[in-house]
Amino acid sequence: MQSMSPRLVAALGHFIRYLVLFGLLIGTALYTLVALSQIRGEDVPRLSVTFAVALVLVDAVAVLSLLASLRHAVTGGGLARAVGERLRAVVDQTYPADTEPPVPGPYVDPPDGQLPVLHRGRPSVIVAQDEPRLTRLASRNDVRVRFVHAVGDFVGSGTTVAYVEPPEGRDADRAGYERLARHMAACVRFGPSRTVEQDAAYGFRLLADIAIRALSPVVNDPTIAVQALDQIENALLRLSDRPLGPAWLVDRRGRPRVHSSAPHWPDLISLVLDETLLYGAANPQVVRRTPERPVRPPARRHDRRTHNTGCRTPSGA
Repeated sequence: MQSMSPRLVAALGHFIRYLVLFGLLIGTALYTLVALSQIRGEDVPRLSVTFAVALVLVDAVAVLSLLASLRHAVTGGGLARAVGERLRAVVDQTYPADTEPPVPGPYVDPPDGQLPVLHRGRPSVIVAQDEPRLTRLASRNDVRVRFVHAVGDFVGSGTTVAYVEPPEGRDADRAGYERLARHMAACVRFGPSRTVEQDAAYGFRLLADIAIRALSPVVNDPTIAVQALDQIENALLRLSDRPLGPAWLVDRRGRPRVHSSAPHWPDLISLVLDETLLYGAANPQVVRRTPERPVRPPARRHDRRTHNTGCRTPSGA
């Protein structure tokens, strides 16, 4: 585990079952102490004591079960599987499956009077965007919002994150738009580092890091690299029929309201394969697995991989 990317430490936070175990142990200890404090002479609270014994038995079973799985969870392959599971959930949330290709959204030059949405805090990384709230705000005020930074981008203090575009022909109420811009900025969550909450590219980056570290001369464990590539392949196949790239988030009436940036298919392929193939070109295991990597989307879905901006509904709406 020490040889893996330091960024994978954050992925351990998704091992909820370990946190639940710690909470169960602490809760059992506190409950037992409270039960003991209620014993007065020969008067024993049988129900409380019986429940405390049951909690101890549950704790013992949970500890033994997690210890049995711990040897798999802290290995490179276990981390790859954990990140892969989280990445698949993010893919399903961020790129919902469609039965039809996305309809190209209209593109117009930004009108005069657009107002910037600024990041007022300390330099941070965009962790997530509240897409449903952003879309509702834009629809309620009859404006469009165009983000110039995507989830996962680093932004400094005072950096413009997005532009609010009022409708053409309407006199700009600067005070009202400034208030709206502050509300828009509150819909963007910042953090000290990237996470996989809404950033599928970062999930791919973590898996690529596992493969690269495993192929380094210090570690030299190609089996872990192949396991990471398996997770990469599965996630790419899941993305192969999803609309990628920038998209307009539409409101309930189907009108484009928020322009969201996102990586294209070639960007993801380059992210996960370029460095991995560079370091693993001389390794037989990696070479044998290389032809099976999905280097391009299926031909029948090629129209989804164009650079045209499409429309989609906000994730989580």
